[in-house]
Amino acid sequence: MEANKSDTEGSLMNLSTREDIVLALVASGCSYKEVAVKLKISTRTVHTYMERCLFKLGANSRSNAIAIYAAQDPKYKKK
Repeated sequence: MEANKSDTEGSLMNLSTREDIVLALVASGCSYKEVAVKLKISTRTVHTYMERCLFKLGANSRSNAIAIYAAQDPKYKKK
């Protein structure tokens, strides 16, 4: 049985592995620059990943996306 959009909207399962990693780092308190350095990518790429996270999670802000992440990921720890 297929899950309809409302069943999966706002779910971390919608994120790619890389999007999940970027969101986890941002949620832990890292700046975009710190994430970029850790992952060896540009800050613009970090921004793009976060935009995709916001869209996929149905979040309207970075803090909203972090709140969704914190509520759904039992491993969540703020830096």
